[in-house]
Amino acid sequence: MKRIWQDLHVPLLAAALWTLFAMLTVGAHDLAGSVVLIWIPSGVTVAAFQITRRRRWPLLAMVLFPVELAARCAVGASFLEAFVFSSASLVQAMVCVMIVTRILGSITAMPRTAQHIAGIFCATLLASAVGGVIIAPFGLELQMGSHGWWFLANVLGMLTIAPLLLQLHGYRQSRQGRMGRTERRGAARFDPQFGIALVGCAVLGLVAMQLRGLGLMPLMIAAMVYITTRYGQFAAHSVVLIYAGAATLLSMHGASPVQFADITRDSAAMALQVGLLAMLMTALPIAVLLASRNELAGELLSRNEALRRNNTELGLAEALAGIGRWRYDLRTGEQDWSPTMRALFALAEETIPENDQLLALLPENGAALKGTINAHGEDREPFNVECRVALPDGGERVLSISVVNEFDDAGTRIALFGVAMDITDRIRREEALDFARGRAMQLAAAAQKLANTDALTGLPNRRCTFSRLNRLILTSQITGKSLSAIIFDIDHFKRVNDRMGHQCGDQVLIDIAATAQRQVRSGDLVGRIGGEEFVWLLPDIPGPGAARLAERLRKAVETQSGEGGMPAVTVSIGVATLRPDENGESLLARADRALYRAKNAGRNKVSKAA
Repeated sequence: MKRIWQDLHVPLLAAALWTLFAMLTVGAHDLAGSVVLIWIPSGVTVAAFQITRRRRWPLLAMVLFPVELAARCAVGASFLEAFVFSSASLVQAMVCVMIVTRILGSITAMPRTAQHIAGIFCATLLASAVGGVIIAPFGLELQMGSHGWWFLANVLGMLTIAPLLLQLHGYRQSRQGRMGRTERRGAARFDPQFGIALVGCAVLGLVAMQLRGLGLMPLMIAAMVYITTRYGQFAAHSVVLIYAGAATLLSMHGASPVQFADITRDSAAMALQVGLLAMLMTALPIAVLLASRNELAGELLSRNEALRRNNTELGLAEALAGIGRWRYDLRTGEQDWSPTMRALFALAEETIPENDQLLALLPENGAALKGTINAHGEDREPFNVECRVALPDGGERVLSISVVNEFDDAGTRIALFGVAMDITDRIRREEALDFARGRAMQLAAAAQKLANTDALTGLPNRRCTFSRLNRLILTSQITGKSLSAIIFDIDHFKRVNDRMGHQCGDQVLIDIAATAQRQVRSGDLVGRIGGEEFVWLLPDIPGPGAARLAERLRKAVETQSGEGGMPAVTVSIGVATLRPDENGESLLARADRALYRAKNAGRNKVSKAA
């Protein structure tokens, strides 16, 4: 039930207000014979659509349309007339709200500039014109005046009544605490002096419009402008409504609302409508400009207060955190240093800072500091300078200085202002941390290399070799490229160890590893997987190419071993090329069987796997 009331209370209230004001307006015209300058229901409709969320517009229209249709039929309009005028009323309201929302950026936003006011005027004129276009093809007769009256009455209703209702709605919501301060419409409290001013405007309007000539008409405009400058946009809309009401009272029983010109009653009404529009066009931009000025003044006061607080906080921070302040006037060369700033540079409190004296405390006579300041000569935002200060006791202090440039009206840099903080401890911790991090990375790299390297030959060990083999097999299966493996070991290596000792045997292994390394291509891997057994992995090499490389390795060992007093040795080699869906173990097993065929064939040979 609560949800239904939330959805329906605005449409029902709008329908009630529309009916009330429509009956009063028509009654004033038909029963009292008065002219009606403002069609108040059009403002009610616009306000209802502006208050209602866009997704609930269909519900609002479903409630308003039959109410308007019935009300018009009740005062004597035909069903066609009532249907067309009711349709035009809803369409012009929606057009007006959509354009105004686009101009202001938000349904609840207040106009802030003269451009906003001009846009709102254009929106209402266009919306009223749309309504006129809707009724024009039907050639309908207007019961209360000409088409010109209807157009201007709609425009005044949307310009005057809708803002008043929206501001009252905003005041109600502000009292209930549901709207933010920057989005309220007319959230000010009612001022009794404002009520007295409105009564004065009503009396002035009644008197001025009954005098012959235009004697007091300028005074009406002046009164409206004065009240607008005093009380804002709400006052401008209220005074227009007061003047229109005075004209309605004066025109009862068929009288003309004005006596300052010999014109017909209808012409007088339209002249007053145009005059009221002109007053709005004069007063509202003034109200907007004054509101902007007041807002700017308030912001300036707020900033001044914030600046005062910041200065207090800065002084407190300087005392508590050791932050120094410094200002250098580039025109006079004068410098202003806070006591903490002098302490950071190890200067006596009574010392008058001079450039030469200060630069002497910095590395390279302050060349880096001067270069940084000159490089940021056009910056409007603060920039940071880090400098090292040599202390009289031989120590060093690292300072971080945030500097901002000061400019005159011509854009010339006239001064520098900076705040400095001692970051020596932080820099020392960061340097120690960087050293520890670098040392840890070195140790990790060394451990990684040790874990993957054969200690004797420096070649990848068995674990590293098989890990690389598995990755190469996966790559080969994805790309479809060849992969070959060569297994070789030293012939009669046990005899070398038995006859010449293990030290000599180790050197032979080292020499064979070096010889093999000279034969490999970039991207190949030669690893030691057992005592005198080695593996050479050849990516992108098919069987015939692998066999040629194996033969080249065999000859290199045969011709290059035996140098430097070492025994001459040979190697037997097995070659295998990866088959589809084959894993590393089966590939090396086939290469190993080929190796043993080479040994059985007399050693010092190359054998290809089947």
